[in-house]
Amino acid sequence: MSDTTTSHQIHEIFYRSINRKIDRVVKVDNDDPSVVKKELEEYILTPQLERHFSDALEAVIDTEHAQTEDVGMWVSGFFGSGKSHFMKILGHVLENREFDDTQAADMFRDRIEGNEMLDGAVGSVTQKFDSEVLMFQIGAKADASGSESITEIIHREFNTSRGYASMPWVAQMEQELESRGVYDDFVNAIETNTGKDWTEARKDAMFVRSDMETALVEATDEFDDEDDAARAIDDVQDNVLINPSTLAEDIVDYVEKREEETGDNCRYFVFIDEISQFIGDDGQLLLELQSIVEEFGQKGKGKIFLGVTSQEQLQQLIPGVLEKEAEESKVIDRFPHRFDLTSENLDKVVRDRVLSKKGSTGVQSVIFTTSMKGSSRQSINSNLPKSETDYSGQLHRLLPVPSLPARHPSGNFQVTRKRLRRSVGRE
Repeated sequence: MSDTTTSHQIHEIFYRSINRKIDRVVKVDNDDPSVVKKELEEYILTPQLERHFSDALEAVIDTEHAQTEDVGMWVSGFFGSGKSHFMKILGHVLENREFDDTQAADMFRDRIEGNEMLDGAVGSVTQKFDSEVLMFQIGAKADASGSESITEIIHREFNTSRGYASMPWVAQMEQELESRGVYDDFVNAIETNTGKDWTEARKDAMFVRSDMETALVEATDEFDDEDDAARAIDDVQDNVLINPSTLAEDIVDYVEKREEETGDNCRYFVFIDEISQFIGDDGQLLLELQSIVEEFGQKGKGKIFLGVTSQEQLQQLIPGVLEKEAEESKVIDRFPHRFDLTSENLDKVVRDRVLSKKGSTGVQSVIFTTSMKGSSRQSINSNLPKSETDYSGQLHRLLPVPSLPARHPSGNFQVTRKRLRRSVGRE
């Protein structure tokens, strides 16, 4: 080794700790601040992703001065392509939550390299709109019986995100009490009479129904006695109507109330992960999804959007589910904003997220100390490439990236999925 050669432990050279945890699966509804912040700080923008983000944000920006019914977003890509990651980052950029002393949009803009159009779009969408995003993986939210519709699941998640009960009729009663200004009195009466926290008791509302009747009589003068309150509860329970039209109306009403309260231009986004797995080969579910996005467009006129992720492109999913050509065209038309993610620029993702090293160190070679079977320690002397920021030319022997096959006809991506996720920690 020459006098100018410097020996370093590998962990001293990389920009990010090589011992840090990289989650193999991105969970869109994991909103833990430390997790989201790391995902934003480490997100790698490829040219393909920059185009998709620009198109998505411009679609939202265009609603400032022009009403539209084109509010459907379809994000497709096989396992490991980053579709869930893309939708989650898009959601956090739109919502622009604060993290310590910075905001989500600012962290995302720090990841942009020289793309003034995308940088401007991020700044514009966060300045023009006060946005709220509801994100979830639909398979994880559906009940075990499998009997719930897409509409019912969205409705329940919409209610719980605002602090209401998951049971539709209980949430409806809570909202009616809130509109009358007696909700807090009702909750206080329940908790005083039962010694139970209402947010826990309401999960099994039928078992505390008599307590609810008593609390209604105590909290409001609208009921003469508990029998009168019981009939009111029956009326609410029997008349809860949940369909794509009422769902859209509820969300639009919520957005417009926020606009009245804040004076801001508000938008609401429902982002559903892995919709194709939930739909399977059920044509009725696909038609229901079409009805939902149609109602969002007709009633919201650009104030509410529906975005979904799928393993298949929309055009590929539909022929296997729908038989009528007219139905195919109608569903496709309802999702005009389509983003297909591929493995393009995977080398950039691996290089920037895993192999990026610190600034100039003057290192010409590195001593890799590794555990080897049959010996306690063994040193490997590896010459580095000329670029001070790129080890990918040498480290591919240590961090192999699998070749990515084209979309398999059978749809079985298990092997590709495991290898790709281990390489880049995405999806």
